[in-house]
Amino acid sequence: ALNLYIAFEFSEETWVNFKLFGSTALLVAFVIAQGIWLSRHMEHPAE
Repeated sequence: ALNLYIAFEFSEETWVNFKLFGSTALLVAFVIAQGIWLSRHMEHPAE
C-alpha cells in the first residue's frame, strides 16, 4: 500500500529511490525488531 502511495503521489525518481532504499531499510528494521521480539519469547535451555 505504501509503495502505491509513493508511486502515484510522488515523482518517478522519488519512487525509484524509495523502492531501492526505503523498502530495504523498512525490511531490515522489521527483521531486527522481529528478532528482538522472538528472542524475548524463546525458551532458553538451562545449563
